[in-house]
Amino acid sequence: MAKTKNSFSKILWISVYLVIVIFVVAIFAVLSKIFSSQELLIQIMAVVLSVVFTAVVTNTLLTGQSEQEEAKDKSSKVFEKKLSIYQDFLAKLCDVVKDGVITKQEAVELEFATSYLAMHMDSKDVEMLISEIKGIIDSMGPQAVAEGVRSSTPFDSANLFRIVAIFKNDLYKEGTKLDTPEFKNTTTKFNEIIKLYFDQDEQPAPESIVSDNARENMTAIVEEIKKEMGAGWNGEIMNDDPLGFAFDKGNREEMAFFMNCESGYYFQLHVGAPEKVDAVYDGLKYFFGGRRNKYSWWQWLAPEYRDEKEFVRLLESGDKDFKKYLVEQTVDRLQHFESLNK
Repeated sequence: MAKTKNSFSKILWISVYLVIVIFVVAIFAVLSKIFSSQELLIQIMAVVLSVVFTAVVTNTLLTGQSEQEEAKDKSSKVFEKKLSIYQDFLAKLCDVVKDGVITKQEAVELEFATSYLAMHMDSKDVEMLISEIKGIIDSMGPQAVAEGVRSSTPFDSANLFRIVAIFKNDLYKEGTKLDTPEFKNTTTKFNEIIKLYFDQDEQPAPESIVSDNARENMTAIVEEIKKEMGAGWNGEIMNDDPLGFAFDKGNREEMAFFMNCESGYYFQLHVGAPEKVDAVYDGLKYFFGGRRNKYSWWQWLAPEYRDEKEFVRLLESGDKDFKKYLVEQTVDRLQHFESLNK
């Protein structure tokens, strides 16, 4: 806009100088009797109109050209800025998920990085972006988020490629489609590659340390918990190595209570109804401690029972204190859940 004002100012001064020159020449022509006064008036008017018309047309052309150049320059700077921001975000996302763990600090940094993107993107694109980020975090599992336990499964690369497609569409306005066979084929191949590296990174599975006696004792524990809880509760052993169990009331999507092992044994409860999540998870956390996030509440077993090998040893030996601990702790948490889920 400054360039436009300067151009208009120069044209205005040139027009003023021309008009002054014309009047000087006109006075000279009258005094020298080259033109009659009537002819001179017509000539002056024609010249003045010509000068004004030329000045207006020239100013219009220069203004349009300046605005186009400014718009082009602004568009180029915005493109470069967006490209830099999107690259920085992908680098930040890589740093957060590459170790299979999301710390509280990383979660905050990722949230701020996403909010920074919202300054440069449409709200619809931001909503799609958040959905894909959630997909990546979900695939890492609640343990990776809540306690910093390394995820043992790779995230779905389709989420990552959808994020890239959102950025690409915003930069180049190409309208990249995400449901084409080519896109799905690409993400499938990348998933296979990522899984290959995860498999290589994992330690070889140890030989089974679970005996038939341990399984029998676990079955007895599950049956005793079911007896304490009464009708309506289902219970079953989950996995053989490591052993675990699960309880529900007929619909595991609606509610499920687990005892799992991943870097140590822990209790975990999941509620499907969004309106009950806060009341149930916060209530369990208040009574028992542990951790919670959007997806579950969970808590380590007591330190003396947490280790996998020690857990199996006690289970195999039929240790009465250990059996009592598992039954009482599980029943207590399930009963509290029932009171919170009303």
